[in-house]
Amino acid sequence: MKLIRQVIAAINPLTGKRISTSSLQFRLTLELLVLSILGLSSVAFWAGWQRSQNLVGAHKKTLESLLTS
Repeated sequence: MKLIRQVIAAINPLTGKRISTSSLQFRLTLELLVLSILGLSSVAFWAGWQRSQNLVGAHKKTLESLLTS
């Protein structure tokens, strides 16, 4: 709740009017923002994990080819 108050305090001087946290538009916008952040962060996490798996697999292949040569 403290974070929301800080965000509203930062936005109020820019808009020149008070933002109602109980309005449907505010709640939907906040929900969309949170869902977007969660979605993007999960895609970034998956991409990093996938990249590390690919690097480990490539390293294992290289080691196997060096040992069999």
